[in-house]
Amino acid sequence: MPHRMQNATAMLSLVPDPWGPKRLSSLGGVSVTKAPAGSIRMTARADIALVMFTPQPKRTIALASDHRTSLFAPVGHLELVPAGADLFAKWGSFKENLFVALEPARVRNLVSADFDSDKFEWNGGPSATADESALAIARLIAAETSTSDGRKSQLYLDSLMTALTIHLLRRHSSIAQSHSSPTIMRGGLTPQLLRRVDEHMRSHLADNLSLTELAELCSLSAGHFLRAFRQSTGETPYRYLMLLRLRQATLLIATTRLSLRTIAEMTGFSSHSHLSSTMNRVLNYTPRQIERPKGMPEN
Repeated sequence: MPHRMQNATAMLSLVPDPWGPKRLSSLGGVSVTKAPAGSIRMTARADIALVMFTPQPKRTIALASDHRTSLFAPVGHLELVPAGADLFAKWGSFKENLFVALEPARVRNLVSADFDSDKFEWNGGPSATADESALAIARLIAAETSTSDGRKSQLYLDSLMTALTIHLLRRHSSIAQSHSSPTIMRGGLTPQLLRRVDEHMRSHLADNLSLTELAELCSLSAGHFLRAFRQSTGETPYRYLMLLRLRQATLLIATTRLSLRTIAEMTGFSSHSHLSSTMNRVLNYTPRQIERPKGMPEN
């Protein structure tokens, strides 16, 4: 693991493996945790965000002090723990939440590129009310983190983590207090940059592309790239790549004698059944409905 990701990886290691799945993204690590009543005491080595999926009627926390606060944490309750802060937390019943460990250096890079600022501070501690926007993104991250191995998309996870981080910065940091806003990129990507990204995607259909990799092709931050790409194409990078994969798969099914299993592997799907279900969901037809060269097997 590169040195710049060691802090987030160390924080993920504090989450017991039986509590739930873990993933790494371009900004840090994430875990969907399910745990019985208990407590934890730690010093954050990364910027930590917790989003609650279940209510916690009896939650006690102490952040950067010995003073303990007892509260009712509803679904959507958010807690932020800045890197370097000490945290004590205790919960009296089963809980499920999203645990996010953001690499501080990468968050600073995002702030510098997207908010034209070199300084910010998190508003540490629990949110006063449920953060419904953070909850919505957190649920998408949890679903992607928990998906089967063959269907994981690094690009999708990176995009969701970037969206969550930008939301947290806008609403739960000194950036929100100063009414700063991200630099607006008008006009989206230039035709040359869009062609570069499109060609890279087409050349790496079977690869698990990351958001950072695509953004670097344009010398942009992940946040700027997400907005500019969507403005230029009307699609997120993840959906754009999925459509490229499906169109290439459709072409190969109709014009070659390759098996569906081979075509799925060539176009970035975990199996021919994954290809079939995605094609049916997105394009409203299945491989069986595409006329194939005679004599081809089903799989």
